[in-house]
Amino acid sequence: MTEQGQGGLRFSIGPNTGPSSYCNSAKVVISFFDFNFEFSQNVPVYRGQAGDLPAISANPIQRIVMSPEHAKAFLKLLRDSVANYEEQYGEIKPAPRPAPPPQANETESS
Repeated sequence: MTEQGQGGLRFSIGPNTGPSSYCNSAKVVISFFDFNFEFSQNVPVYRGQAGDLPAISANPIQRIVMSPEHAKAFLKLLRDSVANYEEQYGEIKPAPRPAPPPQANETESS
């Protein structure tokens, strides 16, 4: 797939772009000089007794560092891509958040 970028530059996205990873967690750390995007995959870790809720472990996948100028260009690209997606497929709605688990010191009375 060949696309036209800014300034008439052409780039190609083909089968040799490398492996893809699933990410369901991202963090941004900023400094005066750069933006650090830390991507990870949160996975459940089961500990303790059967029926206990799992703990969540963040497995780092990738860290991408950009200059502030590149981060702003990336923001525009992402904003435009989300707008195009929603135009084609409908509004992206946030997933519902599950209720927090009961605290260990809470007791039920009969």
